[in-house]
Amino acid sequence: MEVESSICLSDLVPALRWSRPQQVAEALGDPRLPAGWWHSVPLPKALGMTGLDWICERLARLAASRWDHLPLSDLLPALTVHHIDPALPGWPDATRTAITGLGGWQRLRRLSPSDLGTPSATPEVVIGSVFREILGRIPAQAADAPAA
Repeated sequence: MEVESSICLSDLVPALRWSRPQQVAEALGDPRLPAGWWHSVPLPKALGMTGLDWICERLARLAASRWDHLPLSDLLPALTVHHIDPALPGWPDATRTAITGLGGWQRLRRLSPSDLGTPSATPEVVIGSVFREILGRIPAQAADAPAA
């Protein structure tokens, strides 16, 4: 018997809990999901309804505009335990170049969104790739699939 994950986006991105709901709703509001879904909808279900890219792009915008002072490891604590190939295989060239120019994956985790501007990629592009790296490990639940 498979157990459905009840982990919500705010469990993985604690800044969502600390932020004003109106500010988060500006970035993450979507008619396919209920208001405040980041606190209540299991992440696999949200990923199935909106897609990984949509969630990561919205989180990247929110991080760059509202949480630009927080280290990435505070935004996404899973970064502290996530191991990655330093060559970043499979990552877009511009993002890989930006991360290398910033000092690599280990240093990137300690930087804040305001530190991420490089000639090769905007902070939003880098942050979006970081969110994809972590959230992409979570299997999406098909939007029309019944709960287990």
